[in-house]
Amino acid sequence: GRTHEGVDIFAALGTPVFSVTEGYVVDTYFGHRGGNNVMVIGPAGIFYYYAHFERLAHGVERGVYVAPDTVLGYVGVSGNATNTPPHLHFGVYPTTWNAINPFPLISIDRWSN
Repeated sequence: GRTHEGVDIFAALGTPVFSVTEGYVVDTYFGHRGGNNVMVIGPAGIFYYYAHFERLAHGVERGVYVAPDTVLGYVGVSGNATNTPPHLHFGVYPTTWNAINPFPLISIDRWSN
């Protein structure tokens, strides 16, 4: 079987999602599991994975520089989240796709607006 690598952050449909770090967008795509996805590579080559967006923010595409004040997209239910409440799936992968606990990187204050 597969494991759930990351955290699900439940929020109202359309809530803006900010990047947790500076870096560059490695890819944006639609996948069966993650729906509308964004992958960012940050300092030290750490990958940050954001999934289930309703839609991506304007201008978020491969190669674009992002910072913590950059909106990547908006909370949704795309991919295999279609039968769940709206949420963001967030994963962090520092090396060879071995996930780490992303919870310490999350700023809850950003979600309270």
